[in-house]
Amino acid sequence: TGFGCIIIAVALGANFYPIPEILPLVVPLNLILSLYFVIRYFKLIDKILIFKVILPIMGCGTLLGYYLIQFIQGDVLRIVFGDSVILFAGREIFKFYRNRENNHKMSLIPQFFWIFSSGVIHGIYGSEGPMLVYAISGNSLNKGVFRATLSTIWFFMNLLLTMVFVYHQQINEDN
Repeated sequence: TGFGCIIIAVALGANFYPIPEILPLVVPLNLILSLYFVIRYFKLIDKILIFKVILPIMGCGTLLGYYLIQFIQGDVLRIVFGDSVILFAGREIFKFYRNRENNHKMSLIPQFFWIFSSGVIHGIYGSEGPMLVYAISGNSLNKGVFRATLSTIWFFMNLLLTMVFVYHQQINEDN
């Protein structure tokens, strides 16, 4: 459980099952965790950032990512996922040893790109965390607001994916 639960579940599960089979199992489970944080920290959520900026952009990216996963299968999915995990982990290790923080204020076009890209990745892998954190970390949100806002975004994006999985019968009474 926690903020990295889907990344860890997909990384471990991809060793045994195709990623498209893992997502309909782990994404709905993450709804419960995210909903808990949304309810508990509701007052801290930056609703304007979520509803006016992130959800519209990221929702479109998520649907595109879900569409793209129909064409990208097998080892390519695993390799790209593994490379992205290593890339973002390496970036964080580098920042840790250089004592650097995410204090970059991003202009609108790069922020749009990273938010949209995080949606595409979410549609493919069910986890957009590192890209989204990178996109909004320069928005001067305190730690509590930042975490509550991210949990809310993950709740809505996982709800969207869960509805898509149900619509395409990837989640049904048999699984």
